[in-house]
Amino acid sequence: MKTIKVEGYIVSTEDQEIYDYFGYPATSPGRMTDQLKEAAGEDIEIVINSYGGDVWAAADMYAQLRKYEGETKASITGLAASAATILMCGCDSVEAWPAAEIMVHLSHSYQDGNYRDMLEVAEKLKTSDAGL
Repeated sequence: MKTIKVEGYIVSTEDQEIYDYFGYPATSPGRMTDQLKEAAGEDIEIVINSYGGDVWAAADMYAQLRKYEGETKASITGLAASAATILMCGCDSVEAWPAAEIMVHLSHSYQDGNYRDMLEVAEKLKTSDAGL
């Protein structure tokens, strides 16, 4: 069984290089694609200890896990927060260690501007929540 670690933040593929440069742990769809290709259908364990992050990056990784040919198991060793729970849900089975914590919440964002800007972001948040 191959192990894939998901630590730190879940980021877009475009941002992965920045996190790597500064030595911050992060996982992106591009990195997940590479690791799944390397596993080549072998059963995998996704070890999760993540604060969460980019919901659309997590949705992409969720889809990759659902399409993966081998068995997938999520192992929550510390924290599976926010977007990290999306990855957890993409696996065939899930185990959480006794001290592990799983956090699920509604989508959130930051916005400034006039009322039209606020209404626009509110609609995007509603769409995101409905998808989750």
